Amino acid sequence: MSTHEKQPPEPGGTRRTRNVVLLAVAAVVVIGLATAGIWWGVANGSASSPVAAESPSSPAPAPHSSASPTPSAPKPSTAKPAPTATSKPTAQPGAAGAALPQREPIALSTKTTVDKGVTVTMSKLEAVKGEASGPGEVAGPAIRFTLVFANPGAAAYGSQPIVVNAYYGQDNTPALPLSGPGATTLAASIPAHSSASATYVFTVPEDQRGSVTITVDYQAGAPAIAFQGVAPK
Repeated sequence: MSTHEKQPPEPGGTRRTRNVVLLAVAAVVVIGLATAGIWWGVANGSASSPVAAESPSSPAPAPHSSASPTPSAPKPSTAKPAPTATSKPTAQPGAAGAALPQREPIALSTKTTVDKGVTVTMSKLEAVKGEASGPGEVAGPAIRFTLVFANPGAAAYGSQPIVVNAYYGQDNTPALPLSGPGATTLAASIPAHSSASATYVFTVPEDQRGSVTITVDYQAGAPAIAFQGVAPK
């Protein structure tokens, strides 16, 4: 006979009771661990929430400055402008006040040849009070004179190109033409063996009449006749 005697088996009811107890204990342990984890998470969330509040997800906008940015000075352009066409003013023959090529000055009373035998003589040089009636004219002290053109030739002489100007003073300042008193125009043509005259009025200050030049331009490119002398005051 063996020295170890077989223990009698536990009854079935006792074994089931022990298993239930073990399952209950395990459930309690699991519930306890779960409860502890929940409380741990709540505690950590509460502790970390202020930090999250202090660190917003989007960066704060930069403070606005009221100072306007200083504009940078534009760089000077090195490009050269394209040349533009320019025209120099040219003095047209016969334009009032235009300086024209002249012959040697002659006395105011001298008779001289103009062209093709036609002669010109100045007469009736006098001081007048100039009258203004045309555009740009200014009334004032003036001189008035008459030019007589004689045509001894056998054909009529066209006098349309003839233009008369006057200058005064040492600087030969251009005198301005006036419409009166008594100014007349020269006929467009001087008949053969005949003469024609015209009367001219120019503004000349009284203190500038010590040197007066009266020019007669009769043909483009030809030197103008120049009468020069003292005009009456």
